[in-house]
Amino acid sequence: MKGMILAAGLGSRLRPLTWLRAKPAVPLLNRPLIRYAFDLLDSLRIREVVVNLHHLGRSVTGALEGVTPKVRYSPEPEILGTAGAVGRVRNFWGAEPFVVCNGKIYFEQDLGPVLAAHRRSGALATLVLVPRKPEDPFRPVFLAEDGRIRAFGQDLPGRADGPGYVFTGVQILSAAVLDLIPEGPSDLVKHIYEPLVARRGPVMGFVSRAHWFECSTPERYLEKSMGLLARSGLNGLPEHSGGKNCRSVVLGSGVRVPEGTSLERCVIWDGARLGSRCRLRDSIVAGEVGIPAGTRLSNVVVTPPFPAPLRPTGETDPDYWTWPLEGPWPGKETVP
Repeated sequence: MKGMILAAGLGSRLRPLTWLRAKPAVPLLNRPLIRYAFDLLDSLRIREVVVNLHHLGRSVTGALEGVTPKVRYSPEPEILGTAGAVGRVRNFWGAEPFVVCNGKIYFEQDLGPVLAAHRRSGALATLVLVPRKPEDPFRPVFLAEDGRIRAFGQDLPGRADGPGYVFTGVQILSAAVLDLIPEGPSDLVKHIYEPLVARRGPVMGFVSRAHWFECSTPERYLEKSMGLLARSGLNGLPEHSGGKNCRSVVLGSGVRVPEGTSLERCVIWDGARLGSRCRLRDSIVAGEVGIPAGTRLSNVVVTPPFPAPLRPTGETDPDYWTWPLEGPWPGKETVP
C-alpha cells in the first residue's frame, strides 16, 4: 500500500504560528504534527508516502528529515485542494487501495481494522469518523444503519440521529476513485463524496473510539498540548525539566529556565531564550525569541519580530511581539 499526507494548507486560523512554520511542522510535545500522521501510516507498514507542499514547504521537509518511509514531495504552486492533490499524483498510485490523511491531526487509531472493513465493504472510500459532541465546531457526518455515509451537513433542529460524527481527515480510497477526480483544484468531500452520497454511492464510515484531535487555533493548540501532556502522565517535557517553578510546561530543545523564572501551562518552542525572574502563564513562545528579564505575560502568543502581513495587536518590544491567544485580531481568518 501507499499513502499520502496532506500538508499544503495555509493554516490561517493557527496564525501567527503558521507565519513561522507550516501547520504540519508545528511541534506537538516537541514532535512536528506531521510525524503523528506517519505513525498512522506505520500501522499499515506503508513505506511509500507522498506529501504535498505549498505554504512554507521547507519547514515541512525539514520536519521529515530522517523518517523511515520513502517520501516523495508534490509541490503545488497553486493549492489544489484535497482531491486535486490526490489527482495530481495519480501516476503514483497502483491498483491497491491507498490511504490519505491530514498532516495536522493527532490520532491513536490502528488503521488495520479500517483497511479490513474497507475491503469487506467494497467501498470506493471509507472515512474514519469519531463521535461528535454537540458543542464541537466541526461539520457533522451522518451514517445509515449499514455504515454507509448518509449525509454531510449542519445540525438541524429536531434531528433524530443526534450530533452525528466528525470526519477525522483519515480515509482509505479504492483506486477507482481516481477516475472521478478532475484535473485541477477540487475537494474530496465537496466534489467527490457528496455527489456519491447523493446517488447512494459506496462511501462508508468507520467509527473509531480512539483519541483524536486537531489544533486549528492557538488556544486549541495550547489546550490540546496540555491535555496530551497530562494524558502522558507528565507535568513537563522533557520530564522533570524546568524546576519547581514550572507546571504543565513543554520546553523545546535548548530552552533553559533561569532561577526565579516561573512557567505555568506554556509551550516554549526550540531555541527560545528566557530571562531571569520572568512569569509566563497560558502562553506559547514560538520561534527563537528572547524574553527579557522580569517580563510578565499571560494568555498570549509570543513571536520574534518578523515581516508579518499584519502588525501584532499586543505588546511590541525590540526582542519580541505578543498576540492575544484567543483573539480576535485583524487578519486571523484572512489570507494576506
